[in-house]
Amino acid sequence: MAGDAATPGWWPAQVGPGRAIDTTRRRVLALDWLGADGSLDAPIDPADQADALVAVLDRLGIARLDAFVGASYGAMVGLQFAARHGARLQRLVAISGAHRPHPYASAWRALQRQVVALGRAEGNVSHALSLARQWAMLSYRTPEEFARRFDAPADCASGQVRTAAEDYLAHCGRRYAARWCSTAFLRLSESIDLQRVDPAGITVPTTVVAVAEDRLVPLADLQALVEGLGGPARLRVLRSEFGHDAFLKEDTAIARVLRESLGDVA
Repeated sequence: MAGDAATPGWWPAQVGPGRAIDTTRRRVLALDWLGADGSLDAPIDPADQADALVAVLDRLGIARLDAFVGASYGAMVGLQFAARHGARLQRLVAISGAHRPHPYASAWRALQRQVVALGRAEGNVSHALSLARQWAMLSYRTPEEFARRFDAPADCASGQVRTAAEDYLAHCGRRYAARWCSTAFLRLSESIDLQRVDPAGITVPTTVVAVAEDRLVPLADLQALVEGLGGPARLRVLRSEFGHDAFLKEDTAIARVLRESLGDVA
C-alpha cells in the first residue's frame, strides 16, 4: 500500500508515517485482489477474497488483525471477513460498501460489462474498456461536481458536437484501459454484484462510513446495514460532491473518521 519511490501507493493520503493509518505504529498488510491480474477467468465473490486473505494471514503466522479498513469493494470484502472470520478481527471500518449491491448500481455495471463483451467480440477491447470506465466515472461522481467543472456550452466543430466533459472522461478511460485487461474488469465487476452477507452475522465492532451523495451505495442501504449488524455499530455520514469517490478525494474528512475509529487500537 505504501508503494516505492517510483510508484505511489494506493491510498497515500491515509496510509504512511503520521497518517491516519500510521505505519510507524501499525503494520499494514495490503494485497492485490484475486483476479486483479486477469489470470483467473472464473466467478469470484467478496467471500472468496476474504478467505484468500485468511490464507495469507495463516502463511504469515498472523492470528488476529487489529482492524480491517476497506473502501468500496474493500468494504464488501471487510464485511465478509468479519462475518466469516470474526474471531480473527478486532474491528472493522467499512467505507462506501454494503452487504448487498443496489439493483440500480448492478444494472449500471451490467451495461458496462456488455460494452466490454462487445468490444472483445469486435476486436476493440481497449476502446471498450475506455468506454466502460467513462460510464463508471459518471456513477462514481455526482451531477453537482460535473455542473461545477463542466458548465460550458457544447462545441460544434467540423460537423461534430463535443461536450465540455468529454476530454476529461476520455482521459480517464485511456488511463484505465492502459492498466487493466478485460478479464479482470469483467470478473471483478461481477464480483461486486455477487456480494451477499447477513449483517446479523457480523458481531465485531463496526464503523460504517456513508456519503449522502453516493449513487452507487446509497445512504439508505448503509443505514439498513448498520441497523442489522449483530454487534456494536456506528454510522458516520459525510457530504461530498465527489459521491462514491469521496474516500479518495475528501482526505481530511476520511482521515478524521479513521483516526476516530482506530485511535484506541493498540
